[in-house]
Amino acid sequence: MSEIKISYNFEGDVALVTGAGAGIGLATAIAFAKAGAAVVLSDINEDLLIIETEKLRTAGYTVSSFKCDVADESQAAALIKHAVDTFGRLDMVFLRAVGYQQYTVIRVHSFQKIGRVLGKSKARVCN
Repeated sequence: MSEIKISYNFEGDVALVTGAGAGIGLATAIAFAKAGAAVVLSDINEDLLIIETEKLRTAGYTVSSFKCDVADESQAAALIKHAVDTFGRLDMVFLRAVGYQQYTVIRVHSFQKIGRVLGKSKARVCN
């Protein structure tokens, strides 16, 4: 069986990834960066977050980091504000923080909607 290779072009897009300090969240942040997106990495573990963000920055990717417990609605709102203030927009969010039961990429259509989603304990898609 041959391997299927999928490529994405996210040039000009801004992605936010929660749980980005390690594991699936980090792998997703790396994939978004390699596909051309500016990426905001977020995690509750600031030490891991700083290390991994610096690795990506050193590799030439456009990244920013923000320590956040997405279960706290005020922190989630501050995270979104950070992304928009840093990159001028927010196009998609990948929710992978501990406590989320599924992996979801949310295409951002409404600043208010995404704030409500991040403040919930379960991820869901906004349309």
